[in-house]
Amino acid sequence: MAKAVRTFLALSIALAVVPIALSQWEIGKVVQVVNGDTLKVELQGRIESVRLIGVNTPETVAPGKPVEDFGKQASAFTMVVAEGKNVGLLRDALSEDRDKYGRLLRYVFLPDGTLLNGEIIRRGFGRAYLEYAFSRMEEFRELEEEARTSARGLWASEPSLPTAEMPLPGAAEEQAEELTVYVTRTGKKYHREGCPHLSKSKVPMSLAHAAEYYSPCSICQPPTISQGRVVGAAKLAAEPAPTYQPRYTSEAGIYQPKSVYVRGYYRKDGSYVRPHVRTSRRK
Repeated sequence: MAKAVRTFLALSIALAVVPIALSQWEIGKVVQVVNGDTLKVELQGRIESVRLIGVNTPETVAPGKPVEDFGKQASAFTMVVAEGKNVGLLRDALSEDRDKYGRLLRYVFLPDGTLLNGEIIRRGFGRAYLEYAFSRMEEFRELEEEARTSARGLWASEPSLPTAEMPLPGAAEEQAEELTVYVTRTGKKYHREGCPHLSKSKVPMSLAHAAEYYSPCSICQPPTISQGRVVGAAKLAAEPAPTYQPRYTSEAGIYQPKSVYVRGYYRKDGSYVRPHVRTSRRK
């Protein structure tokens, strides 16, 4: 209960710009992204399927149906921004509580207050789903028009994941899409194959996608995108990822680093410390 209260308080600060009574919020943690518009969320000790209101992304897991174009990209986007995160869920007064499959119908707000439903449409990873009434219909219609006019995602002539605010030149963009790097489910950096930070989890994605949402790991030094160029691509294939080097040495070589995985925890002031690897000195 105490952890739930701390999570609620942390999210409440981020969502303070949304003029909704606190009693209407449901606070949960995204434990799985099923596809671009459907999540598994832990709510008060139970796992609920949550269908995002007002947005429809290409299918990837529908029984008896092939994976639709751009479906994998839409799922990857939702996974990057939402999986493992604490989120705020909000019901729409014009919408049913659940759909015919028993899924909760909700708006999902990310920890920084971003409305995930609308962000998926704005970035071109899904369409506004206007078959059923909901209060943000006009807003979502305008977001889809914005994505269409800007040729983002689904509306691009050759759909690809967005790479940066300023697009890369054609050759560099193609190279960045082809290079594979890795992220973890809880970290904020991307890595090369073999990086010690990948021992707990390992999610492959293109360099173009990783560079938009993550920063490069200082240990394994993966390729980067700088001034419209891909830097370090040759090293990715030619050299193995560096391993940890001892931080503390002596002439006798008796000091060795001790790496300890620290689970995420809440401080007394309610702030959250993310899971991380701590290296300390020992004899």
